[in-house]
Amino acid sequence: MQKIKLYIKKSRDIFKNIKYCLYLSTQASIYFTIVRLLAKILLAFFPLGITWCTKYLIDTISQNHSININMVCTGIGGYGLFSIATLLMQKINSYVTALHTDKLNHLLEKVMMNKAILAEIELFDNPEYYNRFQNTKKDIYTIGDAIWNIIDLFSMIISVCGSGWILWKLNPLVSILICVLSIPAVCQDYHYTRILYDWECGNVDNERKRNYLYTLATEKTYAQELRLYNIGEGITERYQQLWNKYIGNKVSIIKSNTWKNLILLFPIEICKLGIIAYIVYEILKGKCTLGDFSLYIGAMGQMVNSMYVMINSLALVGENQMKIENVEGFYRFCSKKMYEGNRTLNGDVEIRFEHVYFSYPGTEKNILNDVNFIIHSGERVALVGTNGSGKSTIIKLLLRFYDVTDGRILLNNIPIKEYSRTEIRRHFSVLFQEFVTYAFTLEENIKIEEAMGRKKESCKNIKEEKNEYKKVIKESGIREILNKLPEKDKTYITRRFNERGAELSRGQYQKLALARALYRKGDIVLLDEPSSALDPNAEYEIFRAMDKYCRKKMMLFVTHRLDNVRFADKIIYLEDGKVESIGTEEELLRNGSGYAKLWKISHL
Repeated sequence: MQKIKLYIKKSRDIFKNIKYCLYLSTQASIYFTIVRLLAKILLAFFPLGITWCTKYLIDTISQNHSININMVCTGIGGYGLFSIATLLMQKINSYVTALHTDKLNHLLEKVMMNKAILAEIELFDNPEYYNRFQNTKKDIYTIGDAIWNIIDLFSMIISVCGSGWILWKLNPLVSILICVLSIPAVCQDYHYTRILYDWECGNVDNERKRNYLYTLATEKTYAQELRLYNIGEGITERYQQLWNKYIGNKVSIIKSNTWKNLILLFPIEICKLGIIAYIVYEILKGKCTLGDFSLYIGAMGQMVNSMYVMINSLALVGENQMKIENVEGFYRFCSKKMYEGNRTLNGDVEIRFEHVYFSYPGTEKNILNDVNFIIHSGERVALVGTNGSGKSTIIKLLLRFYDVTDGRILLNNIPIKEYSRTEIRRHFSVLFQEFVTYAFTLEENIKIEEAMGRKKESCKNIKEEKNEYKKVIKESGIREILNKLPEKDKTYITRRFNERGAELSRGQYQKLALARALYRKGDIVLLDEPSSALDPNAEYEIFRAMDKYCRKKMMLFVTHRLDNVRFADKIIYLEDGKVESIGTEEELLRNGSGYAKLWKISHL
């Protein structure tokens, strides 16, 4: 009873996946889907027509009396018609399949991109996400093949039934024998498919490591250190070791299946010889004609070949079923969402941290321990502390990339969770410590939201937008860079896609990222080490410009360079994830806090 329930559940899952795959196929192109379905069905019948016409022709020309020209012409015409129709349908199917596959793959890639874009950032801290992503990246294209493997299966069943019906007329045992002898091979192929797929899923860590080593060897980012330390050979050797381990295990699985398949398919070939001998015997007895010989041999060949294809299709259906379940599992894994309300954030903003504790997902160590502070509207606050004290984490929590482990964050005395995350982020202009450079034009790098189709809400008209753009270029120090570029702000940044693109220094890239943050014109400015790649003169100019540009705005900036705190109204000094002291620089130096010790070291 339990086995029956399991079988029913598996059948339901298969039909559910068929429905899902068919839906995606029609989403890509309903026209191509219909054409491919018709082609599969017709191509299953046409070979039977060719076989029947061949029998008809042989019987006609092998008669002892005079040959009937009309019958010969009918046979040749039928044979030619089915042959041309088969060729034509194969070419149409190939053409449509190529275009449909591209459309479907494009659709699936967009789905995959959207899942990654909408996934919670905390997933990117989890190795399971990368393992699942790697598997899904390979398996997602299966969705495009799955429905057609099932259609292939059904078309082969039609072909087997048609050729089996012809052989049934010769002797029912012939059809039954071929079907029975094929069952062990079907079971073995299905079993092998599951073993191989489970093994591949279990080896995704090996694949990820190989991909990483390949990236180290081929990406420009690592090229200088790779040559400096002369580690290219070591990277290649480590890659080879991982490959040897991978291929060694895979070969043993494939070899085992190949031998088992040969053993199981051998009886079918022996059976074919026996059937041929039986047909010859029937001809010698006068029970069959030469045309029947052609018909039965053709039908037997088609039935056996169709059985082989059907066995392969069954194995692929089983494999695809597992892959689709894996893809859907990844989708569910990515669909876990933080709670968020629908409140909007208006007017002046006050930020309050109350007894906030935080540890990154999958870890036990608290990065923040009982953190308490208030930042009032319009205040400029410097977050200072040693490495690992939790400064950057505070910025990530404010942007709700993560939720606190304990305690709460309030915006205008309302828990941050009650606001829409999109609404919160709309108010922030942010420069991250790990800033991004896009391989687009300089203008698109600054106006990234508009370049990606989003309207700039802070500007009322084109003139105001242009003025804002010019102001940002001036204040961020980009103007000097822009004037040296061959195509000014239309110059591509990096040469990834354009040979006339500009390769900038890290400090210049940071200025570009700063310009992007300021152009957004958020009410609250968050800067995580905004001058880490700048020289002292450029650093001073940037902070002076920000002091002017961010007037009347709340600004929270992380810095290790204590000279920059002169631009802050107050300092929050963090040590081991706790707020050790809060106050102006003068107050912290006077009370002998951890900040005072840090200041003395920096001024030695």
